[in-house]
Amino acid sequence: MAKKWIESTFNDVKYKVYLEPFDGLCSPPDQKDREAEINLPKGFKHDRYTMELLIHEGTHAVDWNLTEKQVEAIGRDISKMLWRLYKPRKGII
Repeated sequence: MAKKWIESTFNDVKYKVYLEPFDGLCSPPDQKDREAEINLPKGFKHDRYTMELLIHEGTHAVDWNLTEKQVEAIGRDISKMLWRLYKPRKGII
């Protein structure tokens, strides 16, 4: 069975976004041997951690040159702000 994915574009690079059994991974945008991918955990919850993870991996896609520390701070700070503004109702981020 083929993996299910959605397509998202960051800085004009199309990424296939997959649900995988691990915490999150973003491939470099300039790899020549395969398509750019973002892998997210299967069965993720609608919580702030998941929001932070989505922002974190999207930030890697937007600017691959940022350090992991910078990406972690961006994911944490933006998710904190969004969580305060838009606390989710059941099933909605």
